[in-house]
Amino acid sequence: MAARVREVLKEAGVCALACVVGDRQEQVRAALGEDMAYVLQEERLGTGHAARQAASFLESRDGLTLVVPGDAPLLTTATVKRALATFSAESLDCLLLVARAGEPAGIHLLTPEAADEVVAVRRSAAGTERELEVSSGFYVFRTAMLLSVLGRMRFAADGRLDLAACLPILVADGRRVATLGMPPAEARHVRTVGDLVFAERILSQREAQRLLDAGVELQRPETSIIEAGVEVAADTRIAPDVTLLGDTEIGPGCHIERGVVLENARIGAGCHIGPHTVIRFSELGKDCDIGPAVCLRDGAWIDRKTRIAAGAEIANAVIGRRVVIEAHVSLVDCDVGSDSRIGAGTVTANYDTGGQSQRTSIGQMVVVGSNTTLVAPLEIGDNAVIAAGSVITEPVGSFALAIARQRQSTMDDWVRRQRMRRGG
Repeated sequence: MAARVREVLKEAGVCALACVVGDRQEQVRAALGEDMAYVLQEERLGTGHAARQAASFLESRDGLTLVVPGDAPLLTTATVKRALATFSAESLDCLLLVARAGEPAGIHLLTPEAADEVVAVRRSAAGTERELEVSSGFYVFRTAMLLSVLGRMRFAADGRLDLAACLPILVADGRRVATLGMPPAEARHVRTVGDLVFAERILSQREAQRLLDAGVELQRPETSIIEAGVEVAADTRIAPDVTLLGDTEIGPGCHIERGVVLENARIGAGCHIGPHTVIRFSELGKDCDIGPAVCLRDGAWIDRKTRIAAGAEIANAVIGRRVVIEAHVSLVDCDVGSDSRIGAGTVTANYDTGGQSQRTSIGQMVVVGSNTTLVAPLEIGDNAVIAAGSVITEPVGSFALAIARQRQSTMDDWVRRQRMRRGG
């Protein structure tokens, strides 16, 4: 959530960022990185107290200071830019964004009485409907005005110091202080699992609308999950119940069927991905036909015009062009050359007796019969043929036929004789 807020502020033109951290600060720093300043708040005593801890960061700076809660991921760049434009146009010293139900979304200059009312609401019980409706916790200050008032605010009876306590002081000083309406959803803080689910749904709906505006055909977009950063080219058709996560890119003219999950995936133009396929940290070339229920993971790279049938799993593998992989194949730690065909039920046994993963190399135009086990490390030359049902443990040269299975033995009338022996 904090990372999303940071990106919104950067998109709005905010040039210097400081994050107030406390409990589990290591996790916050790991998530946000070290390209911003951090201010420690050892005790969680309210937003005003947090702002006080940041005074040393502000003292060497001029211009404007934005105070934005890190648990409000629905804030948009448009709202931040609108707040900054209003602040400048009205020559304000302090602006508080609010989402008060039933009131116009315009600007309201605060009187002493109105400032006291805002403080009273901000000090109501945390998480109440009234508080969520009124204040976003998002402020714009002239930095000098904020610094002048931080030391004059007083703690409330409950031992907390809310930043809204600065409003009556600034108004009494004759400063121009105002509130500005904002969309209620953007003012919602994430404090519970329910809040998080709500925020994720709204963010997904925004991304869906962005893709629709770009010419993507989203069928029932309300059923899909789409994260920020996902890119989909025009003329691609996406069925219901699709999940698009992380740094995923989908080329033009693709068809993504129901229940597909793509995470950090690259999908080339013209691909068809069948229902309930999962592709994570992997890449498809152009014009591939995948699925249904295929799993590509952990760096699988599939070249163009390859077909992968139902139930196949491919991981840490490089698959060449025009390869045909039949149903229920498992290729792990494997390279397959162009124009090869892998029969149904084939698996690569990639772990040796010491628990180390080994690699299998299959050349070009190879035919691997169904229900074959390829025991790594193994190399199969170009144009080789592997008979169905084989267990291959030795290298196979180019143009060779490899058969590794026990010769069939048939015992006539065996069933009848066994039944008679049991008295049946």
